[in-house]
Amino acid sequence: MKKPLLYLCLAFVTMFLAAACNQPEPEPEPDPDPDPYMTVSPTEISFDADGGRQYLTVSANIPWTVSSEDAGITVSPKSGKGDGKVTVTAAANTSADAKSSVITFKGGSKTIEVNCTTSGSDAIAKEQAALDAIYKATGGDNWTCDCEIQKNAEGRVEVLKYINNNMQGQLPPEIGDLTQLKELFIEDQMGLTGPLPK
Repeated sequence: MKKPLLYLCLAFVTMFLAAACNQPEPEPEPDPDPDPYMTVSPTEISFDADGGRQYLTVSANIPWTVSSEDAGITVSPKSGKGDGKVTVTAAANTSADAKSSVITFKGGSKTIEVNCTTSGSDAIAKEQAALDAIYKATGGDNWTCDCEIQKNAEGRVEVLKYINNNMQGQLPPEIGDLTQLKELFIEDQMGLTGPLPK
């Protein structure tokens, strides 16, 4: 009688151990949400005076937006989620002075600024130097200033009018640097001497 009871106990223990071995392992707990991050590369870009296109790389695990404070700088796309690429387009700078602006990325509580510079136009700078030379060579401090300067859409000088404004001396050779000049009016300038520079 003891043997059947022993077999019965052994069978029960075996079934219990087999059942315990067949239970699925508990699933691992999911990782907590990763810390939010966002980086942008590069953080400084520059364009020559003709403008152009460059690209910024975004690495992020959060939604983000991007904007520019300068109407001459456009960005596309203006938003994204996660990693992405942003196209930055700069219009031509028709000023002799360089332009600086900031492109701003925002995501969650993070803000990243990209500094953007567009060089000044060499042609515009040369023309401004020519106008300064005319002013200095013809006694500009004593002008009564009945003068007019008209520029085209690119900021280049097309028309100069100097009428009875007490110019003295000779027009400088730098007037030849006004390569887009179409009309030059010089009237009643009794103090001007010498030929018109070529």
